[in-house]
Amino acid sequence: MVMRTRKSTLKDGRALDDPMAAAEGALEPELRGIDLGKLRESARKDEQASETRRVSV
Repeated sequence: MVMRTRKSTLKDGRALDDPMAAAEGALEPELRGIDLGKLRESARKDEQASETRRVSV
């Protein structure tokens, strides 16, 4: 897995079971101060709205 941020490139040869947890871990310094629970909730709502639009077309 390779993850690039504005400041660095992180490389990890392992394929992780939870890509979201892996991304959170890799981006932890950049995510300080952000409420990840609220961020996840917002992402779920956006995904549900997108799915609703897709199904109704």
